[in-house]
Amino acid sequence: MANIIITLLNNKRSRQTIDGLDSSVAMQAGGYSVIENEHNATVFEVHFPTEYHGQTGSVYMKNAKGEYATHNLGAITDTHSFSLPSSMTYAGNTLLVFEARKEVDGETTKTVWAPIVVPVTATSVDYKKVAMASPDILAEAIAVAADAAAGKFDGDSCFIRFAKDADGTEMSEIWSPDRTWVGFYIGKSASSDPSEYKWSLFVGECSPEDDDETTEIEYELVSNTDKTFKADGICSFKIIVPANVKHGFYCGVNIRTSAIECSVLQATNNSPYPLKYMERGYETTHFSKLPVKSVTLMSFFCDGIYLYCYISEAEIQ
Repeated sequence: MANIIITLLNNKRSRQTIDGLDSSVAMQAGGYSVIENEHNATVFEVHFPTEYHGQTGSVYMKNAKGEYATHNLGAITDTHSFSLPSSMTYAGNTLLVFEARKEVDGETTKTVWAPIVVPVTATSVDYKKVAMASPDILAEAIAVAADAAAGKFDGDSCFIRFAKDADGTEMSEIWSPDRTWVGFYIGKSASSDPSEYKWSLFVGECSPEDDDETTEIEYELVSNTDKTFKADGICSFKIIVPANVKHGFYCGVNIRTSAIECSVLQATNNSPYPLKYMERGYETTHFSKLPVKSVTLMSFFCDGIYLYCYISEAEIQ
């Protein structure tokens, strides 16, 4: 069985199952770590959307030393498996970019999926670490996607731009945290018309907010916001999921408390997506806090199928 099963989606993002545990990943660091130099220990299984079957598939890789590698998957079918070559298991982040190519009347058209970040560590495997990718990791992933798509390997055909919304507002070749949409254009040269690009929501910066006063919490989630509640004497905690949640929504909520009355999380889900709680890598029907002084961290992410709440706790003195 493959360690990591990658399902490539029509919106050019991906969904992963890691050692049998579901993980919604959108170019986020975390979720799995490969041990340095153990290139035969991790097997990837990739599934392309059915409309790309029969085209030619490839996966481009870049390790933390800046070295590149290409693995040709051949004609795309239901399932393709491969292992990381030894050169791609250098400690740091290895980036994977998947591509489908077809030729019609001598013209080559390429479809490129958003990069996947695979952490490579020297000491241990963290199977369900959930962490938002930092801007520098995202920028590196973007650069690799551009290299793979726009011709570093085998010719120019795909161009990537970044913008502030789905209309391509303030389109730029350079990514910045306020440009949360990524656009792809296939052609002989880059287009300057944003309407000719296919735009998808990308992961931007998560802004921090602190609350030192509220003790009876009723908080509605806000995308791209990491909210921390740390007042003394917190006695109730309720989460409200807004109705406008959509694919790509993500945020964080953190709470520091010792009150037993606040031991059960209450959540009202107004979104169109089922809410799943993931605790220590497994789905749970509800979440009960530790009845001691602790910090609870919750990461919410919508993959267009479910809204996930990833939960971790730490007891504090």
